[in-house]
Amino acid sequence: MFWGADIGKHEVSATLFGLGIINWYARKAQGYGLIGVLLGNLFVQVLSLVVVLRTMTLGAGAAVTPGIVIHVVLGGFFLFFLLKAKNVRSRGVAA
Repeated sequence: MFWGADIGKHEVSATLFGLGIINWYARKAQGYGLIGVLLGNLFVQVLSLVVVLRTMTLGAGAAVTPGIVIHVVLGGFFLFFLLKAKNVRSRGVAA
C-alpha cells in the first residue's frame, strides 16, 4: 500500500472523533434530528464494515477481526436505537 496502514488508521480515527463530537452536541435531539444522527452513524458503521471486510480479502486476514467486531456491535446499537426512535415517533410521542 502506497500510503501505509498508519494513514488509514488516522483517517478513520479522525472520522470517528468527528462523529463523536456530532453525537455529543446532538445528544438531546428529538424527532427527525435524532433519526438523522442515528441513521448517519449507522451508515458510517456499515460502510466501515465493508472497508474492513475488503481489507480482509486483500490479505490482512484475521488481523482485522477487532474491526469487524467493533463495527458490527456499534452498527447493532445504532440500528436498535434508530428503530426505537422511529417506533416512538410513529406512536406520536416525542422522541
